[in-house]
Amino acid sequence: MNNMDSGTGWVSGKFNKALTFDNIDDYVTFSSDPTVGLSEVTVSAWIKFNNEGWSKNIIGAWNHDSDMSTLLFTGSSDSAYWRIRTATNTRTVYSSIAVQDDNWHHVVGWYNGSIMRLFVDGKEEGSPVAITGKILPSTYDYEMARYDQNDNTIPNGLIDDVRIYSYALTEGEINNVYNGGASMRFE
Repeated sequence: MNNMDSGTGWVSGKFNKALTFDNIDDYVTFSSDPTVGLSEVTVSAWIKFNNEGWSKNIIGAWNHDSDMSTLLFTGSSDSAYWRIRTATNTRTVYSSIAVQDDNWHHVVGWYNGSIMRLFVDGKEEGSPVAITGKILPSTYDYEMARYDQNDNTIPNGLIDDVRIYSYALTEGEINNVYNGGASMRFE
C-alpha cells in the first residue's frame, strides 16, 4: 500500500485493527492492481459503513465500465456490488440486502473464469453472472475506499481483513474466512 492519506488511521476492527475512513479524503492507493491478468480471483473484506445512500468503494479500480479491472463496492441502495471487466464484457452482480447499516458485513467478490458471484455474510447474494476471460487493467489506480479518483466515493466507516486471492475460493473456504477472520492479507 502507498499513498495512504494521513487521516486514514488504524482503530479497533472486526479482527484486531481496521482502517477508518472519514467520507472526505481518506483512502489507500496500491502501487499496482493485483487482479489484472487473472482468469480467477476472490476479493474479500469486512466492512462497517454508515448508511450513506451513495456508491462507496471497498476496493478496486474504476473510471467507467470500459476502463476498470475489478470493483467491490456498495451502491446507492446500500447493497453490495461486484463488478469485473474482461475482454468479452463488463458484468455486475449485486445483493438485495443492505450493508451500509453501521454493522459489520463480510463481502466477497468471486470469479472462476466463467461465472462471477457475490457473497455477503457467508451466503451467496444475487444470481451468478456468466463472463469469461482475463481481467483487464484500468488506467485508474487500484484503491481502497475510493474509486474514479472521486472523494465522493469514500465511505464513512471501517474496512478490515482485506484479502485478494489469485484463484476462486470454494464456498467452504469462503465460509472459513467468514467464520474465522484474520489480519489483513494479500495473497
